[in-house]
Amino acid sequence: MLRLRRVWNAADRRIGYSTSLAKTQDLARFEGIAGRVLISLQPYYIHDIAAKLHCMLVMYDPELRNEETPWPELRRMLRELIQPYWSVIEPQSRIRLLRPKTRERRPQEETDRIAV
Repeated sequence: MLRLRRVWNAADRRIGYSTSLAKTQDLARFEGIAGRVLISLQPYYIHDIAAKLHCMLVMYDPELRNEETPWPELRRMLRELIQPYWSVIEPQSRIRLLRPKTRERRPQEETDRIAV
């Protein structure tokens, strides 16, 4: 048994399996951290939204085989963002934050003159 263990360790050093496995596990950990950071950031461009959607799909449906709602719809949305059929959307176009317009306040004198 000890002899087989030594042979295995020699082959492992020659091939580099354990080192590759450790690096793969580190990359998976960093990928998860980077994905969570990307999800938490505010998107400013169309390609930012596409990147966030792609990250979410890869994190939660890595095989891209989940056919339950909303996964097929989300994949379709990503495809439409990446390859738009219309040239209206430019990839570098900024997303405008839609905020409700504030009403201008009338001075007190004007509101007193208005008949209620």
